[in-house]
Amino acid sequence: MKRIGKWVAWLTLMVILALGAAWAISPDPKFNPATFEDEPLVAGVAPLSEAVTLAQFTEEGGEVRTLLVLTFTDESVTGVDLQTFGAAASADPFDALASAKGLPASGAEARGLPTVLSV
Repeated sequence: MKRIGKWVAWLTLMVILALGAAWAISPDPKFNPATFEDEPLVAGVAPLSEAVTLAQFTEEGGEVRTLLVLTFTDESVTGVDLQTFGAAASADPFDALASAKGLPASGAEARGLPTVLSV
């Protein structure tokens, strides 16, 4: 009986060591099972025909404004205020987006609209 116990303990130790070694030498040991990109992602704004990118800022008076982002840099965002399209002033960007009417479908449609620069 002691002999079987020793073999079970030895086998358990070997399994634990094998799992630890596999984790230590894996390319992504950060517990992220969804790493599919071969190269790092590059931040950018998708074309309006593919996606809507929103940004928010708070004015000096405390009112939250939601922008339809057209361009951005590391320091600023340029976009069209959703209130231009009749959006409700809301701290929830999805509420503001849902209440906006007649959003531009492309960057060409958005070019003539007044823009806001948020730093």
